[in-house]
Amino acid sequence: MRGACPAYACPGNTALMTWSLALSLAEVVWALGAAVYIVLQRRSPVATMAWALVLALMPVVGLPVYILFGPRRIARKRKRSKLARDILRGAPVARDVCACEAAIQHPFARVGMALGEPPPLLADVTLLDSGAAAYDAILEAIRGARHHVHLEYFIFEPGKTAERFREALIDARSRGVEVRLLVDRVGSFALSRSFLRPLREAGAKLCFFNSITLGRFRLWYVNFRTHRKIVIVDGNIGFTGSMNVDDLHDEGLSGDEGWRDLHLRLAGDAVAALQLVFLENWLFSSEERPMALEYLPKPVAQGSIPVQIVASGPDSFAIYKQWIAAIGGARERAWIVTPYFVPDEPMLEAILSAALRGVDVRLLIPARGDSWAVDAAARSYLPALVEAGAKVLRLRNGMLHAKVLVVDHDFASIGTLNMDNRSFRLNFEVTASLFDPAVVNETAAWADSMMERSEPARSRTRESIAERFAQSWARLLSPLL
Repeated sequence: MRGACPAYACPGNTALMTWSLALSLAEVVWALGAAVYIVLQRRSPVATMAWALVLALMPVVGLPVYILFGPRRIARKRKRSKLARDILRGAPVARDVCACEAAIQHPFARVGMALGEPPPLLADVTLLDSGAAAYDAILEAIRGARHHVHLEYFIFEPGKTAERFREALIDARSRGVEVRLLVDRVGSFALSRSFLRPLREAGAKLCFFNSITLGRFRLWYVNFRTHRKIVIVDGNIGFTGSMNVDDLHDEGLSGDEGWRDLHLRLAGDAVAALQLVFLENWLFSSEERPMALEYLPKPVAQGSIPVQIVASGPDSFAIYKQWIAAIGGARERAWIVTPYFVPDEPMLEAILSAALRGVDVRLLIPARGDSWAVDAAARSYLPALVEAGAKVLRLRNGMLHAKVLVVDHDFASIGTLNMDNRSFRLNFEVTASLFDPAVVNETAAWADSMMERSEPARSRTRESIAERFAQSWARLLSPLL
């Protein structure tokens, strides 16, 4: 055609090529910059590669996801949490008490202490293996409170149980007792202002952990939650374990579908360490600055059982590391009770290694959990355990919600830690590590009673290709579950 110009010489095509080249160069610069930034975070190689690829290949989607869920926000949170801890570390939390000398020398206790956790302290310990027993014991302690009641919960679900707690706390306020209630905003999403109003009007101090408020630009905190369950009365009675304030944990209210849990009542010096965990998150979440010394009585060797309170969060993986050390050091048995079994590679290898050494490794999980994706991912790990010689059992009736580790006859850990990445590295968790053979064996007896109500995990040969495919996909997503 007369007057036509070559394609490369046409002004429109030249402009298009210029823009295309500019976008390509911008993509290369972005990918290189993102890669350098992620590498400098010094995360695990797998996480580093994953985030670098997400940011490089999907910048429009990847950047908002990274802002919400990436490690950059963990560093900011670590700084604030460290500030709260530093304020409180000067309090007299039993560093001079030597009544637990044998437990302090225990190798698993030393792992916790090396990571900055308090040493084992004395306490009288009562195992509470039902929601009814746990709630009755907690409410009895609250009714006897004289100075303060501190509570921290992941889930505080409106219902009959929550109403009983509310009335007991209001009654405590009428006696002049200080009441502080800290709940997770995501876990306790159903907790309304109208439900809390009577507590506020009674003078209780209420706070939400990492409240999601767009006006305060805190949306990026959504990925970090307090998963702890803590009650402290007058600084010398404490409770922790796996039970939230929820009717589901009470079989009398929920029937056969009730959740199976294990909780602890502590009385004695070890409660000071649990108090420290609560105060740290209260300082982190609240504008109030209570005087720590007022709530941390000086230890006087009160109690008979050595208990080490171990806390963890995105700034410290102390519980995870103690569990790795315990399973890796097991000689006779390593029993794991967990509702969610989605271990990372180090944890899985520690369990497999113990089984291959001939250790009595048992894993108790629910036959059907409350998350299809987690159940599918968990099933993908089970064949390797069975092949290594571990015994995998699934509780037939009800939802198993307890989080328990029993190693040999001198270590047990009861608390809030699930066997998944969220509990290992993101959530704020707490456990009570026990070193007394009698209490350890009592914990093992409870676990054994649950195993008697269970059935062996189904063989993989009976699974369809579709089931295996779903499990494989769920396993790929396991770091996010």
